[in-house]
Amino acid sequence: MEPQNGYSVEEFARRHDIGRTTAYEEIKAGRLIARKVQGRTIILEEDAKTWRESLPRVQPSVAA
Repeated sequence: MEPQNGYSVEEFARRHDIGRTTAYEEIKAGRLIARKVQGRTIILEEDAKTWRESLPRVQPSVAA
């Protein structure tokens, strides 16, 4: 059962359309905060939101 306001790494990756490896790389790099609960790694919704908001924006290309 998932915490109400958090995700397992697998669920986080699925919801954000990234791989588990990428999620763990983001955690290792310190860009995504994860927490341990009895051996499980979880990502709280507020930390997921902070991560999403910190992603670089795509700059539109300028037509020549």
